[in-house]
Formats: sequence, structure tokens, C-alpha cells
Amino acid sequence: MSKSSETAPKRLLTSRSVATYILCSLFTPLQEVVVGDIALVEPGEIIPCDGIFISGHNVKCDESGATGESDAIKKLPYSDVVELTGSLHTDCFMISGSKVIEGVGKYVVVAVGTKSFNGRIMMGMCHVGVDPI
Repeated sequence: MSKSSETAPKRLLTSRSVATYILCSLFTPLQEVVVGDIALVEPGEIIPCDGIFISGHNVKCDESGATGESDAIKKLPYSDVVELTGSLHTDCFMISGSKVIEGVGKYVVVAVGTKSFNGRIMMGMCHVGVDPI
């Protein structure tokens, strides 16, 4: 992971306290993000952790860097996705490494670091001493 993405400003609502959500509008180090946190997204952000979309307005993500899908994927809450059976280019999964291209919303973090989609890809690329043949 690049140094710039580790220190990029992240807005995070945290659920570490059952009754309290804290908005961290300053720099939130990625090492402090844990499963169960609620992260906010807005256009231009690279999603740092995998998650499930909770709510928002017109959120679309470019997942081409993570999955190869060239079309923008509209993000909806799980309950809305279930009702839209057969709808293409719509899901509730926020994939690390993808870019938010429009809309604002929030998602619950379900995987971080090397357990995330992007983290597993990066770990697979950095095995030292592996002969590619």
C-alpha cells in the first residue's frame, strides 16, 4: 500500500462504543480502522476496506482496478438489492481498492488489511523468493 493512501484523510464513524458514533474528520490512520466501524464515502475516494453498503445517495463505484468490471456499479443497501432481482451493475458490496465516482454514503467495515479484497491481492504480489515459472 502506498504511503499517500495510508495518510490520506478518511472520514470515519466508529461503532466501538455501543451507544456512541464518533465522526473523525481529521486523519484516521488505516491501522485504527477495525471490523464494525462505519466509514463514510464521497466522490474521489479510494475505498480502503471491504464493507457492506448501509445508506447513501446515488453512490457509484469504479471497480475496474479491483475486479476488471469496466461499468460503474451502483451501490444500494442489501434490502434494496434483494428486491431488484436480475438488476445488472447493482450490489451492496464495497470493495477495497475501488474508487467512488459519484454520490455520498456510508458502509460497515467487514474486512481490513490483508483480509480485505485489495489486501489479499497485494499480499499475493509480494511473495519473496517465489519462482514465477
